[in-house]
Amino acid sequence: MNRPEKIENLHQLSVKDLMEDQKTKLIILDGSSGAAYLVDTPEYGKTIIQTANSKHTKLNYDYGFLP
Repeated sequence: MNRPEKIENLHQLSVKDLMEDQKTKLIILDGSSGAAYLVDTPEYGKTIIQTANSKHTKLNYDYGFLP
């Protein structure tokens, strides 16, 4: 998968601006740093966000494929 992409100019964007056709994305709102991040998700699977001291530290992906 990918690294979280910091969303710039968050106050000027709408959710529709962040959507892509046929894709599921995850928005991480980090209140401790006042930032927001956009992450791709696997087509089949789960995305796990790990935190430490109220900051996201790691993204784990558990994904598979349909036969």
